[in-house]
Amino acid sequence: MMAYPDTSAQLNAINQEAGSDRAASTRAAALSTKRGRPQGSGSDAHQRLLEAAGKLFSQRGYAGVSTREVAKAAGVTLSAINYHFASKRWLYRSVIETLIADLAPRRTALVEMLSQALAHANGDRSELARVTHRFVRGVLTFLLGKEMPTWHVQLILREVNQPSFGFDLILSGHLNPLHDSIARLVGVATGNDPMSPASRLLTQSIVGMCLSFGPVRSIVLARLGWDQYTPERIEQVVAVVAPAVVRALGLDDRAMEAHQ
Repeated sequence: MMAYPDTSAQLNAINQEAGSDRAASTRAAALSTKRGRPQGSGSDAHQRLLEAAGKLFSQRGYAGVSTREVAKAAGVTLSAINYHFASKRWLYRSVIETLIADLAPRRTALVEMLSQALAHANGDRSELARVTHRFVRGVLTFLLGKEMPTWHVQLILREVNQPSFGFDLILSGHLNPLHDSIARLVGVATGNDPMSPASRLLTQSIVGMCLSFGPVRSIVLARLGWDQYTPERIEQVVAVVAPAVVRALGLDDRAMEAHQ
């Protein structure tokens, strides 16, 4: 059986690095308690800070946002950030952890769906083509649908294009599980080692075919005269992208006709 890399070790290393920040956060909270709770010390303020920080960080990046701006956007005092997070760095890390957790249900559903479908296909190439089509539809529906929080995508793209200390956490917690799942599909379809350079490059190509419609949505909408992605328009995107992915895997896209 093919062995796949375990990303848990990478996550453990990241969490160990965060240990000192967590300790600082605990000390700051204890100190704030002794001094009296600041305005905005409740759990609702904690969530408001994460949401406000997520939006601001996604727009301007870690270095481009001050804690004072975050506090103002969240409607709390500056001391509330120290109370909840101890530092700007830990606030940013918490925002990324929130992002990963928010996307977990759909990410997990896609990974599990593909894993189960590959097992059911049992190497049948017509079924693999149909599995690929369903997976591409799932990815595009989530990426382009209204359920995808806007700042989450923007922050991921910012970290991909301008990596900070948060990139490794996004890579291990969100991107790697999806990429590894697609690599398994690539391996089954091509007969190659899923973790080989060729398979990883093909995996990235497939990811690019799907994800490109999210970051450049303004171009797509303008070129097609659309005001937004609707379920019907997402299906039009699927109808173009899914056959291209199927062919990239060396499968017969005519097998999808029975699925449509």
